[in-house]
Amino acid sequence: MKPNIRTLSWLSLSALGGLLLTAASSTTAQATTRCRPVAARIITQITTENCTSPVLLCTKGKVIGGPLSGASAFTTLGISPGAGLLPIVPASTLSYAGDLSISNGLGTLRLTDVGLLEQSTSRFTELDVIVSGTGAFSGATGRWFISGAITGGGTGFDGLIVGDICTR
Repeated sequence: MKPNIRTLSWLSLSALGGLLLTAASSTTAQATTRCRPVAARIITQITTENCTSPVLLCTKGKVIGGPLSGASAFTTLGISPGAGLLPIVPASTLSYAGDLSISNGLGTLRLTDVGLLEQSTSRFTELDVIVSGTGAFSGATGRWFISGAITGGGTGFDGLIVGDICTR
């Protein structure tokens, strides 16, 4: 019985697929990503020193907690009253976006930050996504939630960081 062209094509594709899966799994094994939970505190003060924010809102401070312990800097890139949803959301609820960096002896992490700040209750919450890193944080990925309160009569912030950081 002569083999059918369709059967040979299917067998060839199956073999090729198997080879690709084997190659992909060996590459994955070589570049293993290790994810760890993040739990830290961030305490900051509003500053104008070296502030490049188009809305003139920057902070400097510190992160306390494990391998993240170090200096922090945040630059607000945009802000919108009513979380951008006026008149549905009150003007006292601000949405904002910016860049957060954390630096210590291990390296620097850079994150994008999108948040909400409720002025009437002095509370904030945000989602931060790691976009780059240097040193031990090179190639890092992860997502964090930071929630906390406005402090010092509106001159600072105190929050808790919860999420993960994945490194190779």
